[in-house]
Amino acid sequence: MPEDLLLRMMDLQGYSFERGELLNGEFHVWARDDRRWVDCPRCHQLARRHDVREVTLTERPALGHKTVLRVWRPRFRCSACHALITAEVGVREEGFRLTRLLAGAVIEAAREAPVKFVAALCHLSWNTVT
Repeated sequence: MPEDLLLRMMDLQGYSFERGELLNGEFHVWARDDRRWVDCPRCHQLARRHDVREVTLTERPALGHKTVLRVWRPRFRCSACHALITAEVGVREEGFRLTRLLAGAVIEAAREAPVKFVAALCHLSWNTVT
């Protein structure tokens, strides 16, 4: 399926494609993590899905459009120790709004080209590239 190819290209194995739209000149892709249970890192009991939060990330441009990845990230509640566990989005470093693939491409390009050019090429601000 084309959706599976898109998720593989974005390195989103384990996620389900929800939809993709071209909005205001940006390509938006929604994906979700469908896990219902995870092991609690504190007590190693099963933790049940509690709710989901949306994380918005910038991905490599596609077909000349800025690509925005919107991932529904689940949170889990452990019934044994009552811990709230937030699932990590594996395509980014914690605290960053760029995917690892885009960050790597920006670093490589910035070694060879001016910051202004790299920012325009990747649809990012000058401050993000520096």
